[in-house]
Amino acid sequence: MTFVGAIKSSIDKSLNFSGRASRSDFWKFLLFLAIVYTLGETLATSGSNYLNFAFGLKFGIGPDYSWFMNIYTTIFFIPFVSSSVRRFNDAGYVFAHYFALLFALFACLLMWAKFTGGTIHIVLILVTIVIVFGGFIYITTRKSISQITQKDHNLPVGES
Repeated sequence: MTFVGAIKSSIDKSLNFSGRASRSDFWKFLLFLAIVYTLGETLATSGSNYLNFAFGLKFGIGPDYSWFMNIYTTIFFIPFVSSSVRRFNDAGYVFAHYFALLFALFACLLMWAKFTGGTIHIVLILVTIVIVFGGFIYITTRKSISQITQKDHNLPVGES
């Protein structure tokens, strides 16, 4: 699928959490989100006294964020989550398990903060980031289940 086709497909299927998304479609959509965020947030903050070159993928809403960030999050957060869920489905994982991992790590951080007087050690934060984002990258870069199954049966991709 082309770059524009992958973007259109991800936005059209933004309320579909049960389908599948191929690796290329998912990463093309993430690249699109990163480009839109980078350009929009850079332009939104260009009127201030400093140039804020923002690169990456970030979501946020509220008075502390720029007008662009509020609009960007409103438009693209649900398509991002649904595309991620479909990508997890395609890789053979249940997205609910990943949310359980995130919840467990967040709960550990809160408990650690409570018992250490509100300070969290940087090592714990770094370990959490590595586990969560490493797991996300690992799962979203895996081949689809159909490709793995076909490889196990020595079938060319596309035949069953």
